[in-house]
Amino acid sequence: MKDTKSLMDRLFKNNETILSNIKNSDVFNLDYVPNEIYVRKELEVIADYIVKYVLTGIPNNLIIHGEKGSGKTTSILNLLNTLKDEKKLDYIYLNALDNPTSYKLFEAIAGKTGRGYALNDTIQWAKEKLTGRYVVVIDEVNVLKDNKILYYLSKETKVSVILLTQKLFWFNSLEENIKSSLQPIPINFKAYEVDEIKAILKMRAKEGLNKYEERGLNLMSALIYRYYNSDMRVGIRALYLLGQYNEWNDENINKALEQAYKEVEYSVIRNLKDTEIIIIKALMQENNTNKAYNIVERYMNEMLGYSIKKRQYFNIIHDLNNLGLFDIVRKREGRYYTLEVQMLMPYTKLIQNELKKRFSIKK
Repeated sequence: MKDTKSLMDRLFKNNETILSNIKNSDVFNLDYVPNEIYVRKELEVIADYIVKYVLTGIPNNLIIHGEKGSGKTTSILNLLNTLKDEKKLDYIYLNALDNPTSYKLFEAIAGKTGRGYALNDTIQWAKEKLTGRYVVVIDEVNVLKDNKILYYLSKETKVSVILLTQKLFWFNSLEENIKSSLQPIPINFKAYEVDEIKAILKMRAKEGLNKYEERGLNLMSALIYRYYNSDMRVGIRALYLLGQYNEWNDENINKALEQAYKEVEYSVIRNLKDTEIIIIKALMQENNTNKAYNIVERYMNEMLGYSIKKRQYFNIIHDLNNLGLFDIVRKREGRYYTLEVQMLMPYTKLIQNELKKRFSIKK
């Protein structure tokens, strides 16, 4: 092959063949909200609270817990889209990973992001927007660096607040005045059962693929339930990969699930800063956070040419814990307490791969 035109012609032809079974690729994006979803029992409870809010104007604040891939975001947005289309209410969806401070969230609500306005002005513009029946959804709320917006929304507005988090006990860590003003109703999204996984996969397959195999969906459902913690993000991405294969045999199904799992989980690792990756490496070597700080200093000086203060180090550990990369356990050492980190699989292997990629570190 001597020219790029021939190369591109061949690639287009090959990929048109490979992708011929994909009817609608949007269906397999993890932020896609279908018009029709599997309505779980928990969503029926949430819908009832929202309907009461629409009819009375009295806010019902909700805090929804659930593991990754349990359908929290998709379910809520589908419900709110339906009500918005019927002009029953308006809503805004915010993700604290993208807007980790109250100021950033107020900016996003006001529609004036990145312009450096004064906080009070931004709050006033946000308040002007939050009129009528209005729902504010804050996803990954546990990563917020401050809670001013939670107090403000519950005290100064009539909006209904829906908080989404993977951290079951996060709300207990809030200040008492915020707890008493919010008073959210807790709702737990349990991990999907096999038949629920099958129903969701079938809905996505019908919408996104020209053809699929029922037997393949059965096997996928069982494997997702048994080995992937019922994480529907993995199932949806694997469905897209399987849609490109000619055969839905056991080997292809397992390969698609494994690849989808890596894609989904690695997205968290890929977005980490160099400092965060180095801190995790040190914690993998020494799980005592106090002792690991000396290792962090050494690694940072070797790899980056500078280090960080201990206070900043512990702030980063707190943020990483909020991402769900590890658990922190408080342990007693003599008369004092220390924090120990317990890494969560499969992040150990993924982090090692990222370290090798960024710094040529093998272990």
